[in-house]
Amino acid sequence: MAALMASMNLITFTSAASVTPYLVDPWTSGNGMAEANSIGYNYGYKIDEWDSTDPTGTHHVTVGGFDFYITISNVVYDEEEIVLFDWESTHPIDAVIVKGDTGAYVFEYDPPAYSDTDLYAPSEKGISHVTFCWNTPDFVIPETPWGVLGTTLTMFAAAALYTRKR
Repeated sequence: MAALMASMNLITFTSAASVTPYLVDPWTSGNGMAEANSIGYNYGYKIDEWDSTDPTGTHHVTVGGFDFYITISNVVYDEEEIVLFDWESTHPIDAVIVKGDTGAYVFEYDPPAYSDTDLYAPSEKGISHVTFCWNTPDFVIPETPWGVLGTTLTMFAAAALYTRKR
């Protein structure tokens, strides 16, 4: 867990996030899709206004034909600003953008993750918003000129030839 030490309204983090974030400063805010696209991902879901609303709880994500849930928990405040949080998802997440002050930290996961703990904004500032990013699955069945039936028959033929050669 994160070790929090408060001294004269200063807070210091010892991160337990599973990955080390990289900094983008200045960060150009936009909607969830625009932010995800700006760092190379196809889809994004933004949870906005962390400075005025408590994001704790489960958020229903319906973006680009996807339908899943993201839960925000263990939110830590310094005075009235959120400075630390955990997340969990029912869909694999490739990156989480945590915006604070003029910059954003990007926490990238390879392989994609279903959860992480103790995420934070740059410069130990309050979090203004968070964007969850993901891509479509990499597995694609190759198509043939004969459609799905032709693809299936081609795969069976390849398997039969492979078996006969052994």
